[in-house]
Amino acid sequence: MRSILGARYSPGPYRTFGLTYRLARGLSEQVELGWQWPIYGRTPAESAASGSAGGADCKGSWYSVGRVNYSMRDSRITDSVLGFEYDAGCWIGRVVAERLSTGRSEATTRLLLQLELVGLSRLGSNPLQVLKDNIPGYRLLRDERSAPAAALPMTDALSALRPALLALLIAAAVPAVQAQSRSNPVRTGDYIVAVVNQELVTASELQARISRVRDDAARQRASLPPEDQLRREVLDALIDERVQLTHARDSGTRIDDAELDRAVNNVAVQNQITMAQLRERLRREGIEYARFRNNVRDQMLTERVREREVQARIRVTDAEIDAYLDQRRAAASATSEYNIAQILVTVPEGASAEEITRRRERAEAARKRVAAGEAFEAVARELSEDANRAAGGVIGMRSADRLPDVFVDVVKKLKSGEVAPDLLRTGAGFHVLKLVDKKEGDAFRITQTRARHILLRPSAQLTADAAQRRRPVSASRSRAAAPTFEVLARENSEDGSASAGGDLGWTSPGNFVPEFEEAMNKLAINGLSDPVVSRFGVHLIQVMDRRDMTLDVKQQREQARNVLRERKFDEAFDEWLRELRARAYIEMREAPL
Repeated sequence: MRSILGARYSPGPYRTFGLTYRLARGLSEQVELGWQWPIYGRTPAESAASGSAGGADCKGSWYSVGRVNYSMRDSRITDSVLGFEYDAGCWIGRVVAERLSTGRSEATTRLLLQLELVGLSRLGSNPLQVLKDNIPGYRLLRDERSAPAAALPMTDALSALRPALLALLIAAAVPAVQAQSRSNPVRTGDYIVAVVNQELVTASELQARISRVRDDAARQRASLPPEDQLRREVLDALIDERVQLTHARDSGTRIDDAELDRAVNNVAVQNQITMAQLRERLRREGIEYARFRNNVRDQMLTERVREREVQARIRVTDAEIDAYLDQRRAAASATSEYNIAQILVTVPEGASAEEITRRRERAEAARKRVAAGEAFEAVARELSEDANRAAGGVIGMRSADRLPDVFVDVVKKLKSGEVAPDLLRTGAGFHVLKLVDKKEGDAFRITQTRARHILLRPSAQLTADAAQRRRPVSASRSRAAAPTFEVLARENSEDGSASAGGDLGWTSPGNFVPEFEEAMNKLAINGLSDPVVSRFGVHLIQVMDRRDMTLDVKQQREQARNVLRERKFDEAFDEWLRELRARAYIEMREAPL
């Protein structure tokens, strides 16, 4: 169970104070404090109100900025950002120290210094992105922005992901692009329902998205919430897309033209048409080719920034890795099998102290005879009072969960053939235990897989169901000519493995997202999957080989780290998106009368 409780106090520009409590039951408990606050002098707004010319008199003001993340579970500060900003009116100076924990006793620290000549340039290492990412509500000094007007540029609906399975992308893009062209005003009868930073969400776009949700639900025979709730949820999703896109554009990340050309070319390849035919198809649908390229660029940019920043937020501590490995060992221990022999001297219910003493002495005498070299089986046949007496006390091979816990606790410390050095007292009596043999479960004996894949990045409108119904051209071609998979991956895959023919190398369980790994594990060697949808896009997977191996200590910890990072991704993404929304300018608008 995960819980987040937060509050923020922002009485005016450049004054914000936030406190957040986060609880992930069984994993982490954290308190976070963030602020931007003037500590000396007047803010630009106060200077303007008193008649100063926007700081032109070069009088100085000091601001404190920071964020501290304290782990209540580990009783330590895990991450912190502390700094000062000095606004001299003519120039601004910033000094920021950032400390990020990389383990229980390890951390990285960096110092960022910047001199900003107001209206001219910024010199030094830029701390602004660190401040924006870490301090909810942080505002740039001398930022005099106001709410955007309705005439600001609008965003195309294709703002969440890059295109894949591309006939569907173009079909979905047509109404969206028409609904909110950057170069055309809002259509007559249309109106703005939300302003997100400098982007608009229009009523026509909202209605088009609702219609697609209804169509998808009808195909899947899924139920939908009431109309008002559905509208709110779809509008929230559109706002989330705009928030991510505007943040990605402001991040400084760039998509080079060669990479963009490759992604756009995939649209034509997957539809089995030439680039000239693609341009003509876009023209017939009323979509300008330049705007289509910009849409694809925005999708690539958003995905890249999202993956980079969310992954950077995920922290896996040494303590969490140790706990995970302990759980693995415990689970493996439960699958271990033991063959135990025993000599049992029973103690009658209600026996007197003298009788119990005599029984203990009899059992101890049996243990000493075995320790002196007599055969365990012979002594068991002579003295044991259990049902396995005739078999020399041998119980037989059983899994740990079919044996009494007290037996397992004693014999798991023994080697095969050893006898426990002490008697075991239970409700049945006194036991002399011998471990005849054991088969231990190996927590770190794994099957590694070598696979390759082709990755296509779908559009925001492409549902998992639609992706499963539409098979990429690559699939049919690969099934007809398997040796061409490597060539197809080089030509079409939108993943870093494309240059290697999609080869992902030898990988251990936990290296991939669950959807990908589950599909891969079901394939035989040289088997080819149906399209598999994950948060990265649509995959076509081929298994090349498999091997069994035992992980060394370093590999065990690396596998544990990968598994734990994947478990934390959804929570980190939700938190990242909430913070982006908290910093964004969002204005909801009513329908015109």
